[in-house]
Amino acid sequence: EAGPRSREGAAPAGALTEQNRELMDTIAARDLLMTELHHRTGNNLALIVALIRMSRRQAKLDETRGALQDLENRVAALSKAHELMQRAAVAGTVPAKDLLRDVARNAENAFNAEELRVRIEVECEPLTLDGKIAVDIALIVGELITNAYKHAFRGRDEGVISVGLAETPEGDLTLRISDNGVGLEDGADRPERSNSLGWNLIRTLTFQNNGTLEVIGQDGLTVEIGFTPDR
Repeated sequence: EAGPRSREGAAPAGALTEQNRELMDTIAARDLLMTELHHRTGNNLALIVALIRMSRRQAKLDETRGALQDLENRVAALSKAHELMQRAAVAGTVPAKDLLRDVARNAENAFNAEELRVRIEVECEPLTLDGKIAVDIALIVGELITNAYKHAFRGRDEGVISVGLAETPEGDLTLRISDNGVGLEDGADRPERSNSLGWNLIRTLTFQNNGTLEVIGQDGLTVEIGFTPDR
C-alpha cells in the first residue's frame, strides 16, 4: 500500500512545484517589465530636460528664457529623484544627501553666470527617503533655490545658499533653506503668501506631507519646513 499512497502524495507536491515555478516566472517577468518601464521613464525625463535646455538657449525674449529655466529646474529635480530611486539598494528609497546635492548642482549649472556666481552648500544627515516625499522635497528645494537666485542677491555678483535636512528624535523631518542675501525689507510682502506658481507648489507639497512652513527675513532669507511623514 506504500506505493499508491506515495504516488497520490506526489501528485499534489508536483502540482505545487509547478505552481511555484509559474509564480516565479510571473514575478520575474513583472520585475523585468518594471525595470524597463523605469529605464524608459528616466530616459524620457532626461530627454525632456535636454529639449527644454535647448529651447531656452534659442529663446529670444528674457521672459521666455526665464520661464523655460524654471521649467528645466523643476523637471530636472524630478529626473534626479527618479534616477536615485532606481540606483538605491532598497527599492523605492532615496539617499537624501545624494538627492539634495544633485538638485543643488543642477541649479548651479542652470543659474550661475558671469554676473552672478552662487555657491550652494548641502548639509544632511545620513537619511533615506521614500519615493513620494523624496520627489516632493526635491521639488520644494528646487523652487526655493530658484527663488533665491531670482530675488536674494540683487546688486551682488556672488552669494551662498545653504540647504539642510535633519531628522528629529520623533522621526519628523526638518528642511531648512537659507541664503546670505538681502532678506525682507520692513513692510515687504510675505513671500509664503505669494500666489506665484512656485509658492503655490511649495505650500501644496508641504501641506500634503502634514508639514509646517516658516519664513524668516532677517540676515538673508530662511525657509524652514517641518514634515511629519505618514507612519
